[in-house]
Amino acid sequence: MQIDQIEGPGIDVWRVGQLKSWGYVSLTEIQERAFTAGVADGQSMIVCAPTSSGKTLVGEVGVVTGLRRGCKGVYLVPDRKPQPQAQPPHSGAGCTGFC
Repeated sequence: MQIDQIEGPGIDVWRVGQLKSWGYVSLTEIQERAFTAGVADGQSMIVCAPTSSGKTLVGEVGVVTGLRRGCKGVYLVPDRKPQPQAQPPHSGAGCTGFC
């Protein structure tokens, strides 16, 4: 999805401009689902998705949304190289979704 086509709670001209200023032109499926679910409107969510699927942007948007509302934010990142994606023993696919 192109940045100019984003829809969802909390999406406004400022938000679209912010994403463009960060260099985003389009969103991944995970990012699109997070915006539709309301990350830009302050909705809490857990995102479970593979490496390089767009989770960082979702977290950054959540923190920026909170800061704009006067809240404090903490963003935690791993201090080591990401490990290869492990597949659950009961399934042939990795976890991709929202809780």
